[in-house]
Amino acid sequence: LARTILQIHSSKITKVFTGLNISTFPFVSPPPSRHIAKSLEELYILKLITEKGQLTELGEKIAEVPLDINLATMLILSQKYDVEDEILTIVSLASEKGDLFEHGNVKAKEELGVKEGDYLTFVNVREEWVKKSNGERWCQEKGVKHIKLARAEKVRERLKKYQMRKEGGKRRRNDSGSKERSERVRKCIIESSWINVCKREPDGKYKTLLGKQSMWIWPGSVLGKLLPEYIVYGEIASSAGKTYIKDVTVVERDWLVDLAPHFFTFT
Repeated sequence: LARTILQIHSSKITKVFTGLNISTFPFVSPPPSRHIAKSLEELYILKLITEKGQLTELGEKIAEVPLDINLATMLILSQKYDVEDEILTIVSLASEKGDLFEHGNVKAKEELGVKEGDYLTFVNVREEWVKKSNGERWCQEKGVKHIKLARAEKVRERLKKYQMRKEGGKRRRNDSGSKERSERVRKCIIESSWINVCKREPDGKYKTLLGKQSMWIWPGSVLGKLLPEYIVYGEIASSAGKTYIKDVTVVERDWLVDLAPHFFTFT
C-alpha cells in the first residue's frame, strides 16, 4: 500500500488528491483508513514525504523505480556507496519470488552461502553462475534454481539500462578489497531498509526494533543456523502458522546510529 500511495503522490492526480487527503482517493477497493495512516507514517519515517504529505527529492526518485520501496531505495543509494553492480544483482534476484536454493539443499548453502547474509549470497551465486559456459548444468549440480537466476538476469539488464540513463552513461567503480565492498553493500542495504532491523531474542526468534514484532528466520536462509544478534530483512512470509523473515543480512550494531541517527540512539 505504501508503494501505491507513493505512486499516487508522484502522478498528476495529486493536483486533486494531495497530502493526507489520500484518504479520499477513489480506490477500486478502498483499504482500511488505519492501513492508509500506517503507510503514510512509514513514508514519512523513510523521508519519502514531508509532514504535509508532499514528495521529497528521494521520494520522487523512488517513485520512478518499478520496485518495492526498500529495493528501489537500495538501487538509488547504490551510487552513493559505489556498489551499483552488487545492488543490481540483489534487487533483481529479490524481486523474483522463491528461494534461490533447491528445497532442503544444505550442501549448496554451505558451499555458496556468504556468512553476511542472503543478499550477499545472491551476489556470490550470480558471479559464479555467469562464469560458467553451461549455467543451467552448473545450477543442477549445485542445487541452485536456474529459472530464478535467468529471470532475474532479464530484470537486472532492464534496471542497468535505467541506471545508465540516470547517470548519463557514466559508471564508476572503486576496486577496493572484497571485505570493504561487502561492508559498503551491507550499509547500503541497512540504510534502505533500517525499519526492518531486528534483534535476536533468547528463544532464537527476532523482534523488530520498530513495532516490536517477533518472527523466525526463514529455514532457507543462509543465516538460519548462525543467528547473529542483529539482522535486517527484506520480506515477511507465513507458513504453517508461523511468521518468518526472508532475505536477511547481518547488521553491525554500531552502524545503526550512523545510518539512521533519527531513529537509533544506542547508549
